[in-house]
Amino acid sequence: PLRRQRQMCIRDRLEEINITSDNNWCNRTIRQLDLPENLIIALVKRGEENIIPIGDTLIQNGDVVVIYRR
Repeated sequence: PLRRQRQMCIRDRLEEINITSDNNWCNRTIRQLDLPENLIIALVKRGEENIIPIGDTLIQNGDVVVIYRR
């Protein structure tokens, strides 16, 4: 029961953002973004590829960015 509650809490903090060309994150690296301390980019989905991002990861038009809010 405790483990399930913890998993639900993590899911509640995840959000997917569809990146379009007019999004201010588009064509910028994660390092270039001014993210609040409580926000982590956990995953970048690009087509069939799942990318675990690092600071140099470029966010592109069509990406789905999965964020985690602490």
